[in-house]
Amino acid sequence: KFSSSKKFKDCFWLTCPLSRKSYNQNLNKVIIANDFFKKHISFFKMRHGKTVEKRLLQEVIQIYEKYSEKNNLNICDMNIDFIQLICNHLEISTKFAKSSTLNNLENFKKQDKVIEIVKKLDGDTYISGLGARNYQSDQDFKSENIELRYLDFTIPKEYKINNENLSMLDIMLHEGIWKTKKIILH
Repeated sequence: KFSSSKKFKDCFWLTCPLSRKSYNQNLNKVIIANDFFKKHISFFKMRHGKTVEKRLLQEVIQIYEKYSEKNNLNICDMNIDFIQLICNHLEISTKFAKSSTLNNLENFKKQDKVIEIVKKLDGDTYISGLGARNYQSDQDFKSENIELRYLDFTIPKEYKINNENLSMLDIMLHEGIWKTKKIILH
């Protein structure tokens, strides 16, 4: 969600139209139509044109421009580019991997697939959102020598609209990277 006002009073979803053949596909097979890029670029330029984070804004626009020149755009690749951009600017150092590039995962579902991915990547800890606590089994992770941790992150209410969190990218461009780091670590 992105704010549509400087005081975080209103917000909207910044959406990407999907091609019809992408409905009910795995995320790595979802293709987006490329007729929305100009609208998104205009939004970022108008909404965040006065940001102190000029370099970040330029990199966001460059991602959109890169994908606007392609056909059969994969939403997964674009999302990864944005996640990596956010991590780089927030100085979060981590490795990224697509589960679709790992072998022999097709027979696993849900939690078992997560456990198998952590094992394939030689991980020993899985960090999950609180909502998954209802269906994940701590014991299943323990039996595979994987520590299961839940991320209990709540964003301050001034960065919520109608009790929903805003996009991290929107907060970074509006508040600046230094203040965003403080928000995350509060």
